[in-house]
Amino acid sequence: MYLVPILSAVGGLLLLALGGEFLVRGAVGLAKRLGLSNLLIALTVVAFATSMPELVVTIAAALSNKPDLGLGNIIGSNIANSLLIVGAAGLIAALPPAPDLCKRDAPVLLGATLLFLLLAYATTPLYWPQGLLLLALLAVYLLACYRQESRRPDSEAASEIEELSQEAPARLDATLALTAFGCASLALGAELLVDGAVELAKAAGVSDAAIGLTLVAFGTSLPELATSIMAALRRHADVVLGNVVGSNLFNLLAIGGALFVSSEVPVSEEFQRFDLWALGGVTLALALLLRRGQPIGRLTSAVLLVAYVGFVWVQFGNGAGMAAVH
Repeated sequence: MYLVPILSAVGGLLLLALGGEFLVRGAVGLAKRLGLSNLLIALTVVAFATSMPELVVTIAAALSNKPDLGLGNIIGSNIANSLLIVGAAGLIAALPPAPDLCKRDAPVLLGATLLFLLLAYATTPLYWPQGLLLLALLAVYLLACYRQESRRPDSEAASEIEELSQEAPARLDATLALTAFGCASLALGAELLVDGAVELAKAAGVSDAAIGLTLVAFGTSLPELATSIMAALRRHADVVLGNVVGSNLFNLLAIGGALFVSSEVPVSEEFQRFDLWALGGVTLALALLLRRGQPIGRLTSAVLLVAYVGFVWVQFGNGAGMAAVH
């Protein structure tokens, strides 16, 4: 009963991870050949490419008439990033926030989250006007970042992009093939994951929202989790928080915007009753931790991990998220 949807979901997750990795390398290689600057590549090409698993899964869920699955993926991914990824990486090494993260990016993330919550409670269903607003705010944020970072010729982004571009194939045809394979893997992986997740929800008697908030969100956050753990092990822990904040912003503005433009998304009472409040609380806690300017240590990281376990338990352990299967 569960074997086929489990295999479908696991296969989808593997294809998403593989496709995302190939797409990042191929896209960076193409962007370098087109003469784009390292900074512009970091702010656009890499940011979009690393968020493609969440994007394709969310759009696939909307096109499959499963908006709760897509919206749950956005909310659950941000909660997983803030609690699970920061907590897991912080147990390995203390996570010092960069100054810009404290002064610029943390307030922007908090503001974007508050706007997202306001839209979710005040206007339902969410559709193209709200989507265009989120996408426009993303464009403004990227432009502001580019103008600020362009004044720093020796930016950290430049070294990261140089490292990625060196890993890209030297030949143009190989770069194109890698990019195409990454896109195809993402598309197929998203379809398998959505189909498997929907069937698992039906078989287990839980809602699409609960599956989106947990299984799908965890799966699409696996690339960020793996990257953050490797960064902490290599003592590059300073990049972990930047990746988490950047991913959360893209989830809300880019993926949320694309979802609402492509489909009308009703916000169910299940989200409004607990999950949106959880998103706001978790984001506020992360912003406050960043505003302190102090490294996030092991004790705080352990608390974050326990909080994530509690969030998942609420979805299933006490009957919340159970679908009406009569």
